[in-house]
Amino acid sequence: MPSQKFMLVLFLLVVLPLVIIFANHDVFFTFVSIIIVADSFKFIAFIFLGNANDPEENKASDKNNMSEKRDLSDNDSLDFKRFDIGIHITRNLIVILFYIYCSLYINLFILKILTALIILYLIYGINVIIASRSLISFKKNVKLDTAAKFAVRIISIFIIAAVAYNKFVKNVL
Repeated sequence: MPSQKFMLVLFLLVVLPLVIIFANHDVFFTFVSIIIVADSFKFIAFIFLGNANDPEENKASDKNNMSEKRDLSDNDSLDFKRFDIGIHITRNLIVILFYIYCSLYINLFILKILTALIILYLIYGINVIIASRSLISFKKNVKLDTAAKFAVRIISIFIIAAVAYNKFVKNVL
């Protein structure tokens, strides 16, 4: 019974707002672009303030510490690690859908190539998330990974600005 209540709350708090957002493509573009730009600026500021570690890794270590303190998997039938992996994969798939949508509004070929590179980077991120659950391991070069994330964040801000210009301003002029 508690898992049914959890699924109802999940539906009301997550699925229903997502359906509303996906119903109108302008709302979808605005909502997702605000989230991506805010996350990109946060990451860029995090790098320039002197701490080159990934803020997502800090969140993951905080989650691991919290999960050690309380073991919820004994009380419920849900596997929260799988649920967390599913949320990360779903988030990456929504962002991939967003960049595919953005590619429809891009006229320059170089920007389409950059959008395709961002999509490939997100697919690589999905592979890393799936591999973290299995026995496959990736060798991570922290500096190269941070540089790639920095480049992806800068390019994503530029692409979102170009698409917003083509979508909203160019149609008015």
